Amino acid sequence: WELSTGANTVRVGLVDSGIDRNHLDLAGRINEGLSRDHLGGGNPWTGTNGHGTHTAGIIGAIGNNSRGVVGTNWDVELVSLKVGDGRPTAAAVALLLLMLQITTLEY
Repeated sequence: WELSTGANTVRVGLVDSGIDRNHLDLAGRINEGLSRDHLGGGNPWTGTNGHGTHTAGIIGAIGNNSRGVVGTNWDVELVSLKVGDGRPTAAAVALLLLMLQITTLEY
């Protein structure tokens, strides 16, 4: 951490089961305007199994706050791209569909 704790100029799109935007270690890190629910439910914030929130924490949990874990980038901007609902097959199909559509979206 002596060299760097990250930068807010870094944006990471997390293709997973959704990110809990109310999680204390991720507060203020999620770009709500760019986040999408590619399952069609309209809610990219909550996952069914917590995997997306866990992964988001590894990437960008706030550091030095005496809570939970520390992410690799304390100031990262996260974008929730929800493609899974906890079932591996559904996530794989949703990811494939997202990859086919991504060229038409502006992120």
